[in-house]
Amino acid sequence: MSTLEWFDTHAHLNYEYPVSRDEYVRLADEQGVKTILTVGADPADFPSLEEIAHQFDHVFFSVGVHPHESSKYNDQVESDILRLAKDPKCLAIGEIGLDYYYDHSPQDIQARVFERQLELAVRLQKPVIIHTRDAEQNTLAILREYVAKTSLKNRPGVIHCFSGTAPFAQACLEMGFFISFSGIVTFKKAEDLRTIASTVPLDRILLETDAPYLAPVPFRGKTNLSSYLPETARVIANARAIPLETLSKHTVSNGKRLFGI
Repeated sequence: MSTLEWFDTHAHLNYEYPVSRDEYVRLADEQGVKTILTVGADPADFPSLEEIAHQFDHVFFSVGVHPHESSKYNDQVESDILRLAKDPKCLAIGEIGLDYYYDHSPQDIQARVFERQLELAVRLQKPVIIHTRDAEQNTLAILREYVAKTSLKNRPGVIHCFSGTAPFAQACLEMGFFISFSGIVTFKKAEDLRTIASTVPLDRILLETDAPYLAPVPFRGKTNLSSYLPETARVIANARAIPLETLSKHTVSNGKRLFGI
Protein backbone atom coordinates (compact mmCIF):
# COMPACT_ATOMS: atom_id res chain seq x y z
CA MET A 1 0.00 0.00 0.00
CA SER A 2 1.56 3.30 -1.12
CA THR A 3 1.91 6.15 1.34
CA LEU A 4 2.05 8.67 -1.52
CA GLU A 5 -0.93 10.00 -3.43
CA TRP A 6 -1.21 10.29 -7.22
CA PHE A 7 -3.69 11.62 -9.77
CA ASP A 8 -3.94 9.81 -13.12
CA THR A 9 -5.15 12.74 -15.19
CA HIS A 10 -5.74 10.74 -18.37
CA ALA A 11 -6.93 7.15 -18.75
CA HIS A 12 -9.59 5.34 -20.75
CA LEU A 13 -11.42 3.14 -18.26
CA ASN A 14 -14.13 2.21 -20.76
CA TYR A 15 -11.64 0.23 -22.87
CA GLU A 16 -10.84 -3.47 -22.46
CA TYR A 17 -8.47 -4.56 -19.68
CA PRO A 18 -7.20 -7.93 -18.41
CA VAL A 19 -8.80 -7.16 -15.04
CA SER A 20 -12.31 -6.15 -14.04
CA ARG A 21 -13.06 -2.46 -13.58
CA ASP A 22 -13.42 -2.93 -9.83
CA GLU A 23 -10.04 -4.65 -9.72
CA TYR A 24 -8.51 -1.93 -11.90
CA VAL A 25 -9.60 0.77 -9.46
CA ARG A 26 -8.59 -1.31 -6.43
CA LEU A 27 -5.07 -1.87 -7.81
CA ALA A 28 -4.75 1.85 -8.53
CA ASP A 29 -5.84 2.70 -5.00
CA GLU A 30 -3.23 0.31 -3.57
CA GLN A 31 -0.53 2.25 -5.42
CA GLY A 32 -1.80 5.60 -4.14
CA VAL A 33 -3.65 6.58 -7.32
CA LYS A 34 -6.58 8.15 -5.51
CA THR A 35 -8.03 10.15 -8.41
CA ILE A 36 -8.56 9.07 -12.03
CA LEU A 37 -9.93 11.03 -14.96
CA THR A 38 -11.39 8.78 -17.66
CA VAL A 39 -11.25 10.69 -20.92
CA GLY A 40 -13.59 10.83 -23.89
CA ALA A 41 -12.36 10.31 -27.44
CA ASP A 42 -15.20 8.84 -29.48
CA PRO A 43 -18.87 9.89 -29.28
CA ALA A 44 -19.77 6.24 -28.81
CA ASP A 45 -17.82 6.31 -25.53
CA PHE A 46 -19.83 9.05 -23.86
CA PRO A 47 -22.53 6.98 -22.07
CA SER A 48 -20.03 4.51 -20.63
CA LEU A 49 -17.74 7.29 -19.41
CA GLU A 50 -20.53 8.88 -17.41
CA GLU A 51 -21.60 5.51 -16.02
CA ILE A 52 -18.08 4.58 -14.91
CA ALA A 53 -17.49 7.93 -13.23
CA HIS A 54 -20.61 7.47 -11.15
CA GLN A 55 -19.57 3.97 -10.06
CA PHE A 56 -16.55 5.24 -8.14
CA ASP A 57 -16.27 8.27 -5.87
CA HIS A 58 -12.78 9.25 -7.03
CA VAL A 59 -13.26 8.64 -10.79
CA PHE A 60 -14.26 11.59 -12.98
CA PHE A 61 -14.78 11.95 -16.72
CA SER A 62 -14.44 14.28 -19.69
CA VAL A 63 -16.21 14.43 -23.04
CA GLY A 64 -14.69 15.30 -26.37
CA VAL A 65 -14.05 14.06 -29.88
CA HIS A 66 -10.47 12.98 -30.66
CA PRO A 67 -9.02 14.28 -33.95
CA HIS A 68 -9.07 10.72 -35.30
CA GLU A 69 -12.86 10.72 -34.89
CA SER A 70 -13.47 14.28 -36.14
CA SER A 71 -15.50 13.09 -39.11
CA LYS A 72 -18.11 11.74 -36.65
CA TYR A 73 -18.81 15.19 -35.18
CA ASN A 74 -22.32 16.46 -35.83
CA ASP A 75 -25.17 18.38 -34.15
CA GLN A 76 -26.21 15.37 -32.08
CA VAL A 77 -22.66 14.85 -30.78
CA GLU A 78 -22.47 18.52 -29.86
CA SER A 79 -25.79 18.27 -28.05
CA ASP A 80 -24.47 15.25 -26.12
CA ILE A 81 -21.34 17.16 -25.10
CA LEU A 82 -23.39 20.09 -23.87
CA ARG A 83 -25.68 17.79 -21.89
CA LEU A 84 -22.96 15.67 -20.30
CA ALA A 85 -20.79 18.67 -19.47
CA LYS A 86 -23.45 19.71 -16.95
CA ASP A 87 -22.75 16.59 -14.91
CA PRO A 88 -20.72 17.61 -11.79
CA LYS A 89 -18.35 14.72 -12.46
CA CYS A 90 -17.54 15.98 -15.98
CA LEU A 91 -14.38 18.02 -15.45
CA ALA A 92 -13.21 18.94 -18.94
CA ILE A 93 -13.71 18.95 -22.70
CA GLY A 94 -11.39 16.49 -24.34
CA GLU A 95 -9.48 14.92 -25.64
CA ILE A 96 -9.55 17.26 -28.63
CA GLY A 97 -6.92 18.60 -31.00
CA LEU A 98 -4.98 17.84 -34.16
CA ASP A 99 -3.17 14.69 -35.28
CA TYR A 100 -1.30 14.98 -38.57
CA TYR A 101 0.72 11.81 -37.94
CA TYR A 102 -2.10 9.44 -38.85
CA ASP A 103 -4.55 11.78 -40.58
CA HIS A 104 -7.48 9.45 -39.82
CA SER A 105 -9.71 12.47 -40.47
CA PRO A 106 -8.97 15.19 -43.07
CA GLN A 107 -6.94 18.05 -41.63
CA ASP A 108 -9.53 20.70 -42.46
CA ILE A 109 -12.22 18.72 -40.62
CA GLN A 110 -9.88 18.18 -37.67
CA ALA A 111 -9.28 21.93 -37.41
CA ARG A 112 -12.95 22.81 -37.70
CA VAL A 113 -14.02 20.29 -35.05
CA PHE A 114 -11.14 21.32 -32.77
CA GLU A 115 -12.14 24.98 -32.99
CA ARG A 116 -15.79 24.17 -32.42
CA GLN A 117 -15.08 22.16 -29.27
CA LEU A 118 -12.86 24.93 -27.95
CA GLU A 119 -15.81 27.28 -28.44
CA LEU A 120 -17.94 24.89 -26.37
CA ALA A 121 -15.29 24.85 -23.64
CA VAL A 122 -15.36 28.66 -23.50
CA ARG A 123 -19.13 28.60 -23.28
CA LEU A 124 -19.13 25.88 -20.60
CA GLN A 125 -16.17 27.34 -18.69
CA LYS A 126 -14.41 23.98 -18.73
CA PRO A 127 -10.67 23.39 -19.22
CA VAL A 128 -9.58 21.41 -22.29
CA ILE A 129 -7.50 18.27 -22.77
CA ILE A 130 -5.35 18.68 -25.86
CA HIS A 131 -4.08 15.91 -28.12
CA THR A 132 -1.53 17.09 -30.67
CA ARG A 133 0.87 15.14 -32.87
CA ASP A 134 2.97 16.46 -35.75
CA ALA A 135 0.85 19.64 -35.69
CA GLU A 136 2.58 21.99 -33.27
CA GLN A 137 2.32 25.25 -35.18
CA ASN A 138 -1.33 24.79 -36.18
CA THR A 139 -2.17 23.71 -32.64
CA LEU A 140 -0.52 26.80 -31.19
CA ALA A 141 -2.33 29.12 -33.59
CA ILE A 142 -5.72 27.67 -32.66
CA LEU A 143 -4.94 27.58 -28.92
CA ARG A 144 -3.89 31.23 -28.91
CA GLU A 145 -7.35 32.17 -30.16
CA TYR A 146 -8.92 29.98 -27.50
CA VAL A 147 -6.83 31.43 -24.68
CA ALA A 148 -7.83 34.95 -25.73
CA LYS A 149 -11.49 33.99 -25.19
CA THR A 150 -11.54 31.66 -22.19
CA SER A 151 -12.21 32.94 -18.69
CA LEU A 152 -9.94 30.21 -17.30
CA LYS A 153 -6.75 32.21 -17.74
CA ASN A 154 -4.73 30.32 -15.12
CA ARG A 155 -6.06 26.88 -16.06
CA PRO A 156 -7.11 26.80 -19.73
CA GLY A 157 -6.18 23.16 -20.11
CA VAL A 158 -3.48 20.53 -20.45
CA ILE A 159 -1.28 19.26 -23.25
CA HIS A 160 -1.79 15.56 -22.66
CA CYS A 161 0.80 12.83 -23.20
CA PHE A 162 3.43 15.41 -24.07
CA SER A 163 5.96 14.22 -26.64
CA GLY A 164 6.70 17.46 -28.47
CA THR A 165 9.56 19.91 -28.65
CA ALA A 166 10.94 22.18 -25.94
CA PRO A 167 9.85 25.36 -27.79
CA PHE A 168 6.31 23.96 -28.07
CA ALA A 169 6.26 23.20 -24.35
CA GLN A 170 7.43 26.72 -23.56
CA ALA A 171 4.81 28.31 -25.81
CA CYS A 172 2.07 26.26 -24.15
CA LEU A 173 3.32 27.15 -20.67
CA GLU A 174 3.32 30.83 -21.58
CA MET A 175 -0.38 30.51 -22.47
CA GLY A 176 -1.08 29.01 -19.04
CA PHE A 177 -1.36 25.35 -20.04
CA PHE A 178 -0.30 22.44 -17.89
CA ILE A 179 2.00 19.78 -19.37
CA SER A 180 1.25 16.10 -18.71
CA PHE A 181 3.73 13.27 -19.05
CA SER A 182 2.97 9.60 -19.68
CA GLY A 183 4.96 6.38 -19.66
CA ILE A 184 6.79 7.54 -22.79
CA VAL A 185 9.13 9.49 -20.52
CA THR A 186 10.45 6.17 -19.15
CA PHE A 187 11.43 4.80 -22.56
CA LYS A 188 15.13 4.32 -23.26
CA LYS A 189 15.24 6.72 -26.23
CA ALA A 190 13.21 9.47 -24.51
CA GLU A 191 16.17 11.43 -23.13
CA ASP A 192 14.99 14.68 -24.73
CA LEU A 193 11.55 14.22 -23.20
CA ARG A 194 13.07 13.60 -19.76
CA THR A 195 14.98 16.85 -20.15
CA ILE A 196 11.75 18.72 -20.90
CA ALA A 197 10.04 17.02 -17.95
CA SER A 198 12.86 18.23 -15.72
CA THR A 199 12.31 21.86 -16.72
CA VAL A 200 8.51 22.24 -16.65
CA PRO A 201 7.66 24.35 -13.56
CA LEU A 202 6.48 22.28 -10.63
CA ASP A 203 3.18 24.17 -10.55
CA ARG A 204 2.44 23.18 -14.16
CA ILE A 205 3.36 19.49 -14.37
CA LEU A 206 0.87 16.59 -14.43
CA LEU A 207 1.11 12.81 -14.66
CA GLU A 208 -0.99 10.35 -16.64
CA THR A 209 -1.03 6.81 -17.93
CA ASP A 210 -3.13 7.13 -21.11
CA ALA A 211 -4.15 3.57 -20.16
CA PRO A 212 -4.46 1.11 -21.78
CA TYR A 213 -1.66 2.54 -23.94
CA LEU A 214 2.00 3.44 -23.30
CA ALA A 215 2.79 1.34 -20.26
CA PRO A 216 5.96 2.60 -18.58
CA VAL A 217 9.15 0.62 -18.11
CA PRO A 218 9.28 -2.04 -16.63
CA PHE A 219 5.76 -2.84 -17.92
CA ARG A 220 6.35 -1.67 -21.49
CA GLY A 221 4.51 -3.87 -23.97
CA LYS A 222 1.79 -4.77 -21.48
CA THR A 223 -1.67 -3.28 -21.14
CA ASN A 224 -1.19 -0.08 -19.15
CA LEU A 225 -3.03 0.42 -15.85
CA SER A 226 -3.44 3.44 -13.59
CA SER A 227 -1.60 1.45 -10.91
CA TYR A 228 1.57 1.78 -13.02
CA LEU A 229 1.61 5.58 -12.71
CA PRO A 230 4.23 5.64 -9.90
CA GLU A 231 6.80 4.18 -12.34
CA THR A 232 6.49 7.28 -14.51
CA ALA A 233 6.64 9.46 -11.41
CA ARG A 234 9.90 7.87 -10.27
CA VAL A 235 11.62 8.57 -13.57
CA ILE A 236 10.52 12.22 -13.58
CA ALA A 237 11.48 12.74 -9.94
CA ASN A 238 14.89 11.29 -10.69
CA ALA A 239 15.30 13.52 -13.77
CA ARG A 240 14.42 16.55 -11.65
CA ALA A 241 16.56 15.39 -8.71
CA ILE A 242 13.66 15.93 -6.30
CA PRO A 243 12.04 13.65 -3.72
CA LEU A 244 9.16 11.54 -4.98
CA GLU A 245 7.06 13.09 -2.20
CA THR A 246 7.57 16.54 -3.73
CA LEU A 247 6.39 15.40 -7.15
CA SER A 248 3.39 13.68 -5.58
CA LYS A 249 2.35 16.80 -3.70
CA HIS A 250 2.63 19.10 -6.72
CA THR A 251 1.12 16.86 -9.38
CA VAL A 252 -1.94 16.05 -7.28
CA SER A 253 -2.43 19.69 -6.32
CA ASN A 254 -1.97 20.77 -9.94
CA GLY A 255 -4.49 18.26 -11.23
CA LYS A 256 -7.12 19.27 -8.70
CA ARG A 257 -6.53 22.95 -9.44
CA LEU A 258 -6.76 22.49 -13.20
CA PHE A 259 -9.93 20.42 -13.09
CA GLY A 260 -11.60 22.27 -10.24
CA ILE A 261 -11.80 19.35 -7.81
